[in-house]
This record gives sequence, C-alpha cells and structure tokens, in this order.
Amino acid sequence: MLTKDHAALGYTTSTGLAFTHEEIVDPHFEACADAYREAVEGVGIRAGWHVLDAGCGSGTFLPWLAELVGERGRISALDLAWENAERASERMRNHQARLRTEIRQGSVLRLPYPDASFDAVWCANTTQYLDDAELARALSEFRRVTRPGGWSRSRTSTAR
Repeated sequence: MLTKDHAALGYTTSTGLAFTHEEIVDPHFEACADAYREAVEGVGIRAGWHVLDAGCGSGTFLPWLAELVGERGRISALDLAWENAERASERMRNHQARLRTEIRQGSVLRLPYPDASFDAVWCANTTQYLDDAELARALSEFRRVTRPGGWSRSRTSTAR
C-alpha cells in the first residue's frame, strides 16, 4: 500500500510513515549512532556468519554488520521499498568491505529465503510499524530463516 506521504516523497511503496524518509531517518541515526553501534556490537554477531538485515532501509546498519562478519562472512538485506534497497546497495558498493552482499526488495512478512539460511537476523526500526498479527508473522519468519542455534534480534529505537 502506498501512502500519500510516501507518494509525495517519490516512493512507489510505503515503508511506514512519512518520517521514515532518509532526510529524517539519517539525522536520527547519526544522533543516536553510539547507542545503535552498541546495540549492533552487543548482539554477538561473529566473523564468518551469514546475517540478514530484515527491513534494512537505506542500509545504515550494513557497514557495521560487514565489520562484524568480516571478509569471510556474508550479508543479505531486504526492504519493502525498492528505493531503499537501491540506496542500501549503493551504500555497500561504496563501502570498503570485501564480502558477499545481496540486497533486494521484499517483505519481512514473507522472507524470500529458505529455512535455516542465516546465522543471525538483525531487524531495527521496522517492527514498530507492524500490527500484532504482522509482528507475530515477522518473528515467525525470522525464526524460520535462522539456522538452529542462530540468533534473531529485533530492535526498535530506544533513544530519546
């Protein structure tokens, strides 16, 4: 569903509310970078892992995830809006990381990956836009694509 807010911003797919546009999200991310970095590093992602960033937005977390998984690791990411997926892809094309990265358009409610595909799923600033049934579906999808013994984490903004 495309909201009027997102149509006015040039999006073809809504990703939440108008304040999810990168002109608003990027300054927020920069202001809260220390707290977000601590959250990413505190999850326990290891070198060599295959990590999914579910609801990656413009890819602000991808460089940090790339640092954690290292050159032997892999990152997959998806976002509901193809515009965000394109921005995330561009961000990683310009990043010095030399790891395999796949970024695509898709929904956290129906992840386009086989069961047990990932060592960890990272999801930040996405689930707050889901209703209760959608949240249950997304969490089920995160569990489905996480290998046995892997980690699935969802984080919403706690910075004020």
